[in-house]
Amino acid sequence: MHGDPYDRQRRLGVVGDRGQARIEASTARVAAGAGDRIALTYLVRAGVLHAAIEPGPSQDFCHEEWFEFAGARAVAAGAGSALAHLRRALELE
Repeated sequence: MHGDPYDRQRRLGVVGDRGQARIEASTARVAAGAGDRIALTYLVRAGVLHAAIEPGPSQDFCHEEWFEFAGARAVAAGAGSALAHLRRALELE
């Protein structure tokens, strides 16, 4: 892989250079549970440099009933958790 791995994100108006710097400076603590490894993977790939899975209560996943299979539920819960962290880092929440 060559160049900036976050180039595509930097090009997004909602992220830009300032937003990517905020993502990289953020610290994510993912609660252990369904989707924790998915969330951690997404966060690291987005550029969060300090991310870890920690014991504690997991966030409620309000769309759980939409998914018939546990694997799909875990992926969706993890993606939702990662997205929530990124939105907070970008001050969108």
